[in-house]
Amino acid sequence: MLVMNFSELTTMGLLVLSLATRLLMDLTHRSHVKQNGTRSVGEIVADSFGLKQSYSMSKNIAIIINFIILSTLRNFPQFSQTFNCSLGSPMNPERKCSLFED
Repeated sequence: MLVMNFSELTTMGLLVLSLATRLLMDLTHRSHVKQNGTRSVGEIVADSFGLKQSYSMSKNIAIIINFIILSTLRNFPQFSQTFNCSLGSPMNPERKCSLFED
C-alpha cells in the first residue's frame, strides 16, 4: 500500500485539482456544444472528474483514517487514558502535538 503523509496528500490533491480546473476551463472556452440538448461538454467533464475523485478517495480510505483520525486521537490525552494506552505506545506517544493545554 502506498503511504503518504498528509502534506504530500494535500499537495497532490491541489495539483490534480489545478490540472483538472485548467482542463475544464480550456474545454469550456473551446466549446459550448450541448449534448442531449441540455449538458455542455464542460459539465460532462466536471461530472466525470468528480466521479473519478470520489472513487479514488473511497479506495484510499485507509490512508485518510491513518493520517487524519488516528493522528488526531494519538495526540488527545483523554483517548489514551480512556483506552489505557501505555506511554510510548503508538496511540500514546511521549511527545504530543497540542494546540491547547489543559
